[in-house]
Amino acid sequence: SLTDRLYAKNLALPAFLSSLILHFNYHGIHHTHTTLKWYELPEAFIKLHGHYDQSYFEASIEQLSGPEVE
Repeated sequence: SLTDRLYAKNLALPAFLSSLILHFNYHGIHHTHTTLKWYELPEAFIKLHGHYDQSYFEASIEQLSGPEVE
């Protein structure tokens, strides 16, 4: 839920691109382990058996599309 302060997604992205954006795609791991340095996030994701919520590119398209209208 977006009202949960620990809510954030982990987004799949090739390692090279992930490092270019300082592993921002590991936002979910960052929210639950806030003391990790940006370069420690990929290893923590593996050790914690993390999962990807969706691809980085799909999430970007959703974000740029704006809010859903009911």
